[in-house]
Amino acid sequence: MSTNLSLNAAFANANTAYQVKYAELYENALPGAYQIYTDQITGVDTETTEFDWATNHPMMREWIGPRREAFLRAYTQQIKLKTYERLLSFERKTLVLRDKTGAVARGIKTFLSQQVAAYDLTGYTAYMSASGAGPTGYDGVALFANAHPHSGSGGNQSNLSAGTNLNAATYDAAQTAMNSYTLENGEPAGMVGTHLVIGPNLKTRARQLFGASTRLVTVDASGKLDAAASVVAAGAVQNMYDGEVTIVVDMRRVGTPAYYWDLVDCSKSGIRPMVQLIHRAPTPIHQDQMTDPARFSRDRVYFGLEGDWVFAAGMWMSAYRATGTA
Repeated sequence: MSTNLSLNAAFANANTAYQVKYAELYENALPGAYQIYTDQITGVDTETTEFDWATNHPMMREWIGPRREAFLRAYTQQIKLKTYERLLSFERKTLVLRDKTGAVARGIKTFLSQQVAAYDLTGYTAYMSASGAGPTGYDGVALFANAHPHSGSGGNQSNLSAGTNLNAATYDAAQTAMNSYTLENGEPAGMVGTHLVIGPNLKTRARQLFGASTRLVTVDASGKLDAAASVVAAGAVQNMYDGEVTIVVDMRRVGTPAYYWDLVDCSKSGIRPMVQLIHRAPTPIHQDQMTDPARFSRDRVYFGLEGDWVFAAGMWMSAYRATGTA
């Protein structure tokens, strides 16, 4: 009798299901909202990658007298890969003797389908870490903070607004803040929010604001538009925000961050608030032969996935976060 477990028809069915489903799910980028706010870098070949950021680029000036020397400000950010895994195991007898209906094959397909969100989950966890402030960036502060140093005037800049709910007025303020970011040389950074990332709780409000030809405007006694209190009149007007941003609903934003909303500039290649370094994408690892260690020592066969990647802070200027509460 052969000692190769894969010769068994039931096992062969499970093995084929594993390979086919893996190819179907993992040939392209893993789906999820993380793709909106993440710059993905593949082919990483070191455990720790060093990112160098150079700022304070000088602008040309009128040549009067001798030339002036100018120096760049250099930041160094070290990012270390993390390893992720998930393992599914079966008794040999389950595959060989008991599985008459293909239940194991179906279970393997379901297992792989669930793991397809691995990038989205790990990216979201990093992006929303530190109570929504995100990971520490190259400038030494959290990704979302009101103390990003070295603006054109020498002061701090902010891409975080606490307790700010989504409406026309707060959206205008967020866009204005992004448009106002400056490099150290005083030049505009040129940031414009092109995508609005929200959770399910804000989906209807976002569509009313950015996906309708008209919108309701409230006015107080002083004539203030979009008044939230002391409203004396209301009426429908042409919606100038219609289609201004692309709405991205992140289904993971529930619970505490349910009303958080982000503006992200996706118009510039390679510039995103997060970066993902990938050494090894989710890779099928299995021990399914009679002579494999797991089968020999425990009489079990394993189907697994593992990979090496990491999410870290990228360019903070490309995103603005409001931690709304309602």
